[in-house]
Amino acid sequence: MITENLYRSVLIEPAQAGATELRVVSGYATASMAHRHLTDPAISESGIKIQLVYGMAPADGVSLVDDAMFGELETNHPFSCHYNIERPAIHSKVYVWMAEDRPVKAFTGSANYTQRGFLGGGQQEEAMAEEDPVEALDYFQSVLDRAMEINHDDIEDYVAFFSPDRGHKDYADCVNLSLLTRRNDVGQRSGLNWGQRPEENRNPNQAYLRIPSDIARTGFFPPRAIRFTVLTDDGFTFVAVTAQDGDKAIHTPDGNQILGEYFRRRLNIQLGDPVNLAHLQNYGRTDVRFCKLDEETFFMDFSV
Repeated sequence: MITENLYRSVLIEPAQAGATELRVVSGYATASMAHRHLTDPAISESGIKIQLVYGMAPADGVSLVDDAMFGELETNHPFSCHYNIERPAIHSKVYVWMAEDRPVKAFTGSANYTQRGFLGGGQQEEAMAEEDPVEALDYFQSVLDRAMEINHDDIEDYVAFFSPDRGHKDYADCVNLSLLTRRNDVGQRSGLNWGQRPEENRNPNQAYLRIPSDIARTGFFPPRAIRFTVLTDDGFTFVAVTAQDGDKAIHTPDGNQILGEYFRRRLNIQLGDPVNLAHLQNYGRTDVRFCKLDEETFFMDFSV
């Protein structure tokens, strides 16, 4: 039985031993977990393909945030996702590693394909154990036969999708992050202007959001190892992570220009140009509001 280092033991080491594909049945799953796994060097550099079946979809539905991010992952990575569409819903967690279409290792246990399940952060304890890979593959295939690809035209007839875009006033757990420095300016080479360093040959749109130390100490945002999905008030989604000493900033691991480009578009200024205080004042906001939907999903409001 495996009770420690689940992420490495179950999701990384088989790839390092020569497996080429992972097939997953998981009661619950998050796009932030899939993103973290797919971009792990041990997976991405080996070209590992991941096929996921989300088992509890017909019972509890799927967040539109995760659904959108699963779709983006399918476009940009060797990843495919299906939702179970039959009752009873499937709460099983089965992980089958393949090598050239042959099952070589499998695990089953309590851990969902989520960061809470595999990285925990002290919030809950999970256990996994090795399983016969042939039997596990047979089970995976039986579940896949009851599932539908996430982009199928009829998927909404079987799965309820719930939206977190009610607006930040409906959320209880929220914080405001200022876009200004303590001197009440934007910062010439930090924050939204982090990339404004031509001597370092940076992308000029690189940016990060500051997390004040008093908010960082509360644990409102996940710890540094945990990625989280952010939905904005205008429907944009991105993956983020806390970074820098003391978890005092929000970065985008797919490229820190993502945040800078997003805010420049909202402020209606040219990509690559520096952001100044007048831009924010003319727009009508000098801060941004984050509301926690769950441990891996946040709503970001920059509306006026």
